[in-house]
Amino acid sequence: MGLNDDELTPREHQHIREVLLSGVHTVKPVGTHRTQLIAGALAILLVAGVTGGAIAAASNLGADSAAVTSTPSPTPSISRTPAPSPTPTVAPDISAPVAVEGDCALLLSAEEANEILGVTAEVRHPLSIDDPSLIGGVTCTWSAVDDTYPYLYVAAYPTAVVPADIRAKAGVVPDCLGGDECVYSAVYGDAWVVAYGGDADRAVRAVALAGPRAQSEPGVPAELPAGSWLLPVCEDLRAVVAAHLSRDDLGPYQGDANPSGVVYDLEAANGLRSWCGSNGSPPAENPQNRLELIEIDVGPGSRGASADAISSAGLVAVDVPGATAAWIGPLSSESTVIVAATDRNAIRVSAHFLDRETLASLTGALIAHLDASVR
Repeated sequence: MGLNDDELTPREHQHIREVLLSGVHTVKPVGTHRTQLIAGALAILLVAGVTGGAIAAASNLGADSAAVTSTPSPTPSISRTPAPSPTPTVAPDISAPVAVEGDCALLLSAEEANEILGVTAEVRHPLSIDDPSLIGGVTCTWSAVDDTYPYLYVAAYPTAVVPADIRAKAGVVPDCLGGDECVYSAVYGDAWVVAYGGDADRAVRAVALAGPRAQSEPGVPAELPAGSWLLPVCEDLRAVVAAHLSRDDLGPYQGDANPSGVVYDLEAANGLRSWCGSNGSPPAENPQNRLELIEIDVGPGSRGASADAISSAGLVAVDVPGATAAWIGPLSSESTVIVAATDRNAIRVSAHFLDRETLASLTGALIAHLDASVR
């Protein structure tokens, strides 16, 4: 299947690409057939690359759960000479130990990822602003280096930061059918490990390997630092956008490619991430004043996206009021994204049909609003 198949609309092609750039791990299309179509398109983008580099994001596609508990297989050791990790845009201020030292190579080796996926794979760096290390966690994504489908997403967090309703799903192997998540998780002592693998077997195998390693270095729960933004109310952010752009037609996002899933829910529950989407009038109804979609991703306590992610996405520096550093670039022919960092927080804003100067000033207005409510 290619990205030009007539079964996916141009809007779906575009939104899939934006989902990958944003690091969103779940897409929930309506119906099993739609799930399979978008899963295939996501896979092609995961390995083909977008805007100057291959950006990967694990997508959870399908799963009504069957209560079957897997038994972890023996765990081979991993050499403690991992490849250098990307330099973050601003050095994070981590005051507590992070699971497996925050190193994906200590969670799964390259050889193990290749074996699970059945192809040669590499670690990817989504353009996301959430920082799991702030609460002792680590998230990692691998995908094939060629034009094949497989991907693998694995995360480990201290069990203490995982909400009870999410922990209750541990050990339940998904059947990966329907429109829910295809995800497997397990608790190993003080560590909770989860994997999205496109199918249940990949996820279970990855967790069985990564679990004991996370158990030996589970990370330590920590509070977000003073000065971190409080999670905003989406309606309040929408009001800031409406006032700044002099729009009276903004409403809640109408679509199915929004962030969701157990990792997003875990991070939101810990004050680590908030997402807000809004729709404006469709072009046919308002061709001279278009704003089809605007997305705001808030990362309290975060230092922003990694240098590798910014470079791969082809972003360039831009001045944003209230930001210590910011980058801007295209998501598609119709949309633009800004990733901005302040002294203690990060924000990602993308919009359709907005010029760069307007998007930069809007991001500044959102930062000013968020700066009014901090820890």
